[in-house]
Amino acid sequence: QMNDKNSPREDDNVDPGMYVSPGSIKTMFGMSGATDKPGFQPTVQVLHLKDISHADAADKRWKVVISDGTHYFSGVVAHQLAQMVDSGGITQHAIIKVIDFLVQHSDKGRKFFILLKAELVHHHNCRIGTPAMAVDDNLHGNVANTV
Repeated sequence: QMNDKNSPREDDNVDPGMYVSPGSIKTMFGMSGATDKPGFQPTVQVLHLKDISHADAADKRWKVVISDGTHYFSGVVAHQLAQMVDSGGITQHAIIKVIDFLVQHSDKGRKFFILLKAELVHHHNCRIGTPAMAVDDNLHGNVANTV
């Protein structure tokens, strides 16, 4: 990947709705999985992929970060989908349709998703928007002041 001043690194001037489903990350973040909303199959962008396999593992495990152009959400690629990453079908900046997923809590209480099934929509060459981390609205603010 080129890193000179002329190569595009982000695409802030593009309407994210042209490529991804606006608001879909906050929706996913509030769900326990795809079964919560039958037919909810958002289109998102893969911001980051990282091999998190153990050295002696037979199969690769991938960390993935997805975005709707406004928010991002970290997760892992399920075993049955790892081949799409290994083969280059799902790459950084790719636009994918999320067909099935689960939302879990880590040992530290952070939410993450498990990507169970997805389809490649198309390969994109740069990040869309300037997404911020999705957070649980109930954890920030919303505290009534007592007098």
